[in-house]
Amino acid sequence: MKAGTIVWNGPVGVFEFDAFAGGGDTLAAIAKYGIEMDVGYISTGGGAFLEVLEGKRLPAFEILQKHAAV
Repeated sequence: MKAGTIVWNGPVGVFEFDAFAGGGDTLAAIAKYGIEMDVGYISTGGGAFLEVLEGKRLPAFEILQKHAAV
């Protein structure tokens, strides 16, 4: 309750099927529990987004930074 930011790497498993409730589709999980107003951002970058959070330099970002400096 005190966290300013939570990074959630998606639910695990096959959330869409009640027999396996507990994982799978992040949007389905958000809708099922009615927390749409509590989620501020959803990345579609997958593992690349996690690498950016780790501080890794990604080739695409380096190219964008190079062109922005021109």
